[in-house]
Amino acid sequence: MKKYRIVIFLSLAISFCMAQNKEPFTTKKITGVNIQNVKINTSGGGIKVFGTSGKDAEVKVFVNPNNSNKTASKSEIEEEMKNYILEIEYKDGSITCVAKPKTSEMKRHKLSIAFEVYSPSKVDVNLATAGGGITLDNLEGDLYFQTSGGGITVSKLKGKVNGKTSGGGIKMIDSDGFITMKTSGGGISAKSSEGNIDLSTSGGGIQLSQLKGTIKARTSGGGIDSEDIKGSLDVSTSGGSIDLNQISGDVIARTSGGGIDANIVKLGKILKLSTSAGNIHANIPFSEGMDLDIKGNRIKSDKLSKVSSNLSSGRVKGRVNGGGAEVTMTASSGTIFVE
Repeated sequence: MKKYRIVIFLSLAISFCMAQNKEPFTTKKITGVNIQNVKINTSGGGIKVFGTSGKDAEVKVFVNPNNSNKTASKSEIEEEMKNYILEIEYKDGSITCVAKPKTSEMKRHKLSIAFEVYSPSKVDVNLATAGGGITLDNLEGDLYFQTSGGGITVSKLKGKVNGKTSGGGIKMIDSDGFITMKTSGGGISAKSSEGNIDLSTSGGGIQLSQLKGTIKARTSGGGIDSEDIKGSLDVSTSGGSIDLNQISGDVIARTSGGGIDANIVKLGKILKLSTSAGNIHANIPFSEGMDLDIKGNRIKSDKLSKVSSNLSSGRVKGRVNGGGAEVTMTASSGTIFVE
């Protein structure tokens, strides 16, 4: 079994080649071993992991002042790094990278220590940073990652994906699997992906496009835009409107703070639209069978006039084409328009 280990305490001068923001502080290549896991933990800095077609790995470390407006010479950074521990280790199939202050008494971290890793694409990852963004590309496995101070950008991921951030947005594209991602401080964008996808944010809007599978998306602080979704879609917001365009399948959409615009191409078993503070505009395929239950302050629809002669009452309940999909719309203080 091969084992690689770098433990850098920097009590001596370091001869690594490094330039501010561009050149790595140090680089480590890991070859001729079976790499199954990548684990990274840094007290302050971004993390990037890129999957490759090869069997070997390369770890690059970038060190910069935490204050983006401050510049520092190589010698100044080397001197400050004496207060940090930097480890890069391979053991039993796992690459482990750690960057942290030597003592927990350091109240203010002066350096940002970031990692950039190139590894085989089929690996499990466990990543954590307290102060930077996370980028993942072309990986397949159990993928867990979290940051307390940056955004998340992922592409071409497969497998079980679990990502969290407390201070940034989330962007996802071309991914597939059981995907759960959460943010407390930014928007979410998900595109060209499929699987069982669960997305949530407490502080931003959500944009969904070209998704397939079972999709759930929740926000407490923004609107939701969805386009070209196939499968099952469950979206909710407490602070914005919902736009559903070119949707096929089951749909549940709820908002407490805006209207709903829905263009449904093909019904599933259920279509449920509800708002507490806005109107509903729905374009639904009347060629399909439906069981309707629609309630609002007012209802306006030429097509629904064939189902009920009393639209002014604000309630329509009946069947279309012998019944079928359960179609429910509720606007507590608004008008419902159905086409």
